[in-house]
Amino acid sequence: LIFKMLNKIVLFTSVDGYIGSNIYKRFNKNKNYFFLTDKINRVSLRNRIYHYNDLDDLLDQKKIDIVFNNRGVIVGDSNIIKRINYLDSKNLFNKIKKKNIKLFINLDTNKVFSLNTVPKSIISKGKGETYYDSKAKFRNFLKKTKSDIGIVSIHCDIVYGPRDKLHKFVNKIVSKMIGKKESLILYNSQLIRNFIYINDFISFIEHLLNSSNKIKKNYLECFVASKRFFTLLELTKKIKKLTNSKCKIVSLGTDYSDINLLLIEEFDLNKNPSWLNWEPKVSLDKGLKRVVDLSENGL
Repeated sequence: LIFKMLNKIVLFTSVDGYIGSNIYKRFNKNKNYFFLTDKINRVSLRNRIYHYNDLDDLLDQKKIDIVFNNRGVIVGDSNIIKRINYLDSKNLFNKIKKKNIKLFINLDTNKVFSLNTVPKSIISKGKGETYYDSKAKFRNFLKKTKSDIGIVSIHCDIVYGPRDKLHKFVNKIVSKMIGKKESLILYNSQLIRNFIYINDFISFIEHLLNSSNKIKKNYLECFVASKRFFTLLELTKKIKKLTNSKCKIVSLGTDYSDINLLLIEEFDLNKNPSWLNWEPKVSLDKGLKRVVDLSENGL
């Protein structure tokens, strides 16, 4: 399904990282789309990539309609990551409040992992407590803020795909399986997760941007999710089969049925507005095969 692009001027706050680079790859040909980077060597005015320090000038000059906030945790001292990330996103939002921005879309994360009931062992094996705390703090700020700007929070669990060099879970397991025979220790093996392939994730963004005129609420939450959940053990077994690995899987962790029920409730596609008209197309088997095939070929 191909949409006619709405005549809106959109600013993506980062082309850095795996998601950011794929956002740029998909949307860079649209002359109404602009991008920010933290890296001086990535700045390219010809390609509409600006440094983050130029945000004020960009907002003044380009009459941005929609801001898509793709800011993750900024790399730095672990003692101040939480503070930097939250204040950075808050500062961004306060800047655009003074402009004629119509919509602010915030890429959020898995809300379940911000709950006190989730064992620390799960959080420590994932992105870490500071990451989820920071995301939750900014989410609560957006919910409480008073503004004429429409706000959409996008929630997702695990976005994966080929060429992700950031040591994310799927790619980490693939790299450990290929050509290796030693044991692989799998923590929290009975925890379910929702794996969304990068192409489906980008497709969701496209659907949302092209449906932005239908957003009537001041604050809206949307969910990017695949139709099925898999335990970490199930995922690892699929990768083992695809790689023909002789690696032994050592399964650790307890029963996480309560947390799993919360995750299923959280990532329910029926929570999305009907006008969004989006559903994932890439199955886990197909997505994993693409990751494995490219990894085995060194790509």
